[in-house]
Amino acid sequence: MKKTLLSLCALGLATASFAQHNYQQIDTAQMHNQPILNVDKAKFLKDVNIVANTRFGMNNNFMNGDLTNSNFALDEFRLEFVGKVGDKVHFRYRQFLAGFSTDIRTQDNLRHSVDIAEVSYDVTDRFTFTVGKMLSEWGAYEFETNPIDIIAFNHLINFSDPFLTGVKFRYQALDNHAFTVQLVNTRTQSFTEAFGVVPGVEASKTPFTANVSWRGKFADGKFSTIWSYSNMTEAKDKSVQLIQLGNQLKLNKLKLQYDFKYSNDQIDRLGQVSMLIANNGVYTTRALDARYTEHWLRAVYFFHKNW
Repeated sequence: MKKTLLSLCALGLATASFAQHNYQQIDTAQMHNQPILNVDKAKFLKDVNIVANTRFGMNNNFMNGDLTNSNFALDEFRLEFVGKVGDKVHFRYRQFLAGFSTDIRTQDNLRHSVDIAEVSYDVTDRFTFTVGKMLSEWGAYEFETNPIDIIAFNHLINFSDPFLTGVKFRYQALDNHAFTVQLVNTRTQSFTEAFGVVPGVEASKTPFTANVSWRGKFADGKFSTIWSYSNMTEAKDKSVQLIQLGNQLKLNKLKLQYDFKYSNDQIDRLGQVSMLIANNGVYTTRALDARYTEHWLRAVYFFHKNW
């Protein structure tokens, strides 16, 4: 009998512990009669958009002028959910599903395939606060262009880590001018994962990036700008200063875009200079005091209003 009672007591304690554990995992909204945000589900679905950004094609690969193989491939597939809850709360989620790494990154605890996972709140008609993983606030129309329309980005974007976690404050100062201040992680990996061992260089205890941008429109939107300045703390006493000046001109059916980019790297963030000066193009450590300058030009002519 004693053994039976002890077993029942042990089972009761285990059940109570298990039930308490489950109770802690329940959404707090389920513990009240009314949720924090009372949303009409039918209306909510009307405010949600699903976007599938895709680029499908036949790839022909060559080596020294000889065809090595051909294949059909979905080179771009980014599934996106965009919507709002009420009039002030907005959300956006986008994930890259076309062969991108699904490894969980050490800095933000998110899979690398997640481009965007952000929530925004309109504090006023002109002031918006955003948290989550988001686009870096860079002043470049190249970066603003949908990836399905670009076969390959330039080095400063292609070899960067542009989707980062942090906070953003946007102020619509005038109808045609907006300013943004953003503070995010400098990268999704740790210093050692990103750079390896760099002699004489220590990892920073606060690897953050501060971005400041200005978006302006002139002449009824015919000319517009996205200019930005970024200060990236990559290591102790080592930072990267990045200036990007994006300019756009619209003339009837013609759209011209030009970006100027300049990066002053106290430690080679992209690794391209390190590769150029290394033996046989294979570097074992990152170069210091590297400079990058890029020009990007794009012209789009619209034959019809829909294409």
